[in-house]
Amino acid sequence: MTDQTPIAINIGSNVDKERCIPHAIRMLRRHPQIHIDVMSRVFRSESVGGPDGAPEFHNVAVAGTTDLSPEALRAELRAMEESMGRQRSEDKNAPRKIDLDVAFFGDLQKDFGDWQVPDPEIVEQAHVAVPLADVAPDWVHPVTGLTTYELVIKQPEAREMVQPVMAIQLSTPHHPRHAAEFDFEAREDEVYDPHFESLVSGMLVEIGEDPSREGLARTPLRVAKAMDFLTSGYSRNLDEVVNDAIFDAEGADEMVL
Repeated sequence: MTDQTPIAINIGSNVDKERCIPHAIRMLRRHPQIHIDVMSRVFRSESVGGPDGAPEFHNVAVAGTTDLSPEALRAELRAMEESMGRQRSEDKNAPRKIDLDVAFFGDLQKDFGDWQVPDPEIVEQAHVAVPLADVAPDWVHPVTGLTTYELVIKQPEAREMVQPVMAIQLSTPHHPRHAAEFDFEAREDEVYDPHFESLVSGMLVEIGEDPSREGLARTPLRVAKAMDFLTSGYSRNLDEVVNDAIFDAEGADEMVL
C-alpha cells in the first residue's frame, strides 16, 4: 500500500456558499487519492480586506490522508476550484465561489515560491485557524510547536469574528476503509449533495409531484445518498439501497417516490 500522509484542507466561499462548500466536500470525498475522515462545523466570518458590503464567508476544514505529493495535491485542489467556476484575479480578497487550500501536509515545512506549507494564515487569520481547531485540535503546527487549539486561544478576536453556523449540518463523509455501513438517514436541515438533490427535485416536478410535500421532502436527499453509495464501492444489498432511498422509514409500506 502506498504511504499515506495526514493532511488538512481549508475550504472557504462567499459566493453561492450554501451550494459550493457541500459540492467541494463531495468532490474531495470522491477523489480516489484523497481520503477525508472528518470535517469541522461550518463557520461564518466577515470578508477580510474585501470590498464594502461583500458577503460573509463560510469556512470549513477537513482532515484525512493522501498518497499525493504536496504539489500534486495542490494541483488537484486548483482543478476542483476551476471546475466549480473559480476565477482567480490579482485581488486575493475578491469574492469567490470556492477556496481550497492545503493547510497541513503531515509535519512538512516548505516554501514552494507562491505558496507555503503549513499555510501561513493559520497563525494570522482566525477564520482559517478556528475550523482547523474544530476538526483537529491536537494537530501540532510544525513551525510554532503549538496545537491548533492553542493557536486559536492566542487569537483573542477569534470567538467574536468566527462563529459556527448552527443551521447548517454537513454530513460526515464515509469511505470504505473506515465504515462498515453507509448512513442513509435523512436528517432535518442536512446538506449532502445540493446539485444532485436539485436534479431529483426537478424530476419530481416533471412527473407532477410536489417535492416539498410531507413524506417527499427528504426524498432528494435519500436518493443522493443512495447514488453516492452505489458509485462509491460499498457492498450492500441493492433492495436495501432502493428501499432506504424511496421509503420514508424503516418498515414503511407507503412509497414516497
